[in-house]
Amino acid sequence: MRALLSTALALLPALDAGSAELPVDGGFSLRSASGICQAGPAQMAAFAAAAGWERHDLSWSDYEPRRGSYQDAYLEHCAQQVAAYRTQGVSVLPMIGFGVDWAADGDATYQVDAQRRITTHRRADGQIVMQESRRAGDGSWSAGEAHVVHDLDKLPIAAEHVADWSEAVRRMAARLMAPDCGVRYFQIWNDTHPDSGFWHGDMATYMQRIHLPAARAIHALGGKVVYGGWPCCGPPQALVELLDKSDAWGSIDVIDAHYFPVETMRYLHEAGEKRHHPLGVWQTEIGFTTEPTFIANTYPRFLDWALRNDPTPDRYKLFLFAAWSPDDPKAYGYGRTLMSG
Repeated sequence: MRALLSTALALLPALDAGSAELPVDGGFSLRSASGICQAGPAQMAAFAAAAGWERHDLSWSDYEPRRGSYQDAYLEHCAQQVAAYRTQGVSVLPMIGFGVDWAADGDATYQVDAQRRITTHRRADGQIVMQESRRAGDGSWSAGEAHVVHDLDKLPIAAEHVADWSEAVRRMAARLMAPDCGVRYFQIWNDTHPDSGFWHGDMATYMQRIHLPAARAIHALGGKVVYGGWPCCGPPQALVELLDKSDAWGSIDVIDAHYFPVETMRYLHEAGEKRHHPLGVWQTEIGFTTEPTFIANTYPRFLDWALRNDPTPDRYKLFLFAAWSPDDPKAYGYGRTLMSG
């Protein structure tokens, strides 16, 4: 894949509205429109001419492992990383999430849709168990087996802790927007969908308890909000409907999806325009495939579409997932990364 990206870069100068050597703010280019997820300095240096963005997790649980106990050393370490990337001409997109154990909603029922609901319950020993129920043809509900939730960070935040979440987001965003870091865009959460494995709740609760409070905190600071990566397990039409129902178009500056074709970006672009909310359209995860022609098939189509619309620096972007994996056939991501496997 690394060789293919280098080949694609060599073949694409005619499509590029600027030079690959332009700084991120200098104009639309392959570099300004391209990012890599979870890359280190070595990986970014290897693709310095092709990718000008890096997406990096910013963990609420690491920053506030106990309520009100803010780990400033953790946040400062993250800020130093961002500042170091900036000196290399690389912009960072922080992904703020996920939840923390002490804020998880342990006693609730979430109506995922007309046929499915999720119930959580906190036992006397403090562990939270989750049970999924489905509606049968006769209208009755059939409950599945209850199991202990080990990834509590994927549960909805309890209503009484939404203010804690909002304050943590405000603090983290404020630090990274300081002049030495210069971060402008923040992604809220990631792959939020009941079928993704990253969210154990319904989408209305996500919007009200996580997305909208965080978006308000970021916008109050003058930052820009990237929607939290709508995953391909849900149709893009459902994302548009969710933003409509939640009256949330004004809460985002970038609508973001994961692992969709370029045609989906066109659809999301048009959906925002029809609602008088012209937005950036990004895919902050794309790739993760063993298909050897993926880059050669996808990037020219993406650049052609972008250049025919509004080729400003931050309107359209693709972030390859991921930078690396252990060079071991048993490793997660083996054969699907830029640098190894």
